[in-house]
Amino acid sequence: MRGATCALYLGFVTFLLGGCVREEPPRTGTAVTVPAAVTRPALASPIPLPSPSPSPPTSPLPEAQTYTVRTGDTLSSIAEMFYGDATDWRPIFEANRDRITSADSLPDGVTLRIPPRPTPPTEAR
Repeated sequence: MRGATCALYLGFVTFLLGGCVREEPPRTGTAVTVPAAVTRPALASPIPLPSPSPSPPTSPLPEAQTYTVRTGDTLSSIAEMFYGDATDWRPIFEANRDRITSADSLPDGVTLRIPPRPTPPTEAR
C-alpha cells in the first residue's frame, strides 16, 4: 500500500511540475511576439542641499567677500560662518569701521566686507 501511495504522489508531482519545466517550441507559421526589453528606472540622485549664501574661502589667498547682515547676526556668528572660528571677529570689525559703529550692535541690511581669514601666528619651538 505504501508503494502505491508513493507512486501516486510521484506521478501527481511529475504531472504538476511537467507543465512548469517543459517548453514547447514555437509553432511554425505563426508570429512570435518577443516582449520588449525591460529597462530599469534611473536611480534616484540625492537632492543637493542648498549652500549657505556666504561660502568659506577655499583658496590660500582669497579676495574679500561681502555679507549682508540679518536679524540676530553678530560679528562672532559671521566669523564662525566664514572662518570657522567665532573668536576671529576682529578682522571683520576692522574692515568695516566705516559701516558699523560698535562691535556689539549690527544694523540689519548692512553689507559687510569679509576680509580673508587671518593667518594664525606660528609658534616658536
